Amino acid sequence: MKNIDILKKLKESYDNLSDIILNSDYEIGSDNVEVLNNSLSTMSTLYENVWDKIKADSDEREELKTECKCPHCERKTVVSDLIDYSYLCTDCDENFYYCECIKENNMEL
Repeated sequence: MKNIDILKKLKESYDNLSDIILNSDYEIGSDNVEVLNNSLSTMSTLYENVWDKIKADSDEREELKTECKCPHCERKTVVSDLIDYSYLCTDCDENFYYCECIKENNMEL
């Protein structure tokens, strides 16, 4: 499995688990919430480590580029180095959520 695929799966798993913790109608219990939060923390650390590996590899670095633009400088963004965010502007050194960035074609399917 390629590192970019690992990054995507970690992000998806993190988002799903966060959603379960925040929006579950079931009583999870404080002990279980702590275990789940520890899992989120572990996924976050793994995500950052994989992101760093991709960034350090000149062949893989291109895969971090996105079609979205920074809302401040309008330069292209890359996949965020932080799991809670979607995009990173390396010029502004700022992370953005999905809804904050300018989409290249302004069209969503």
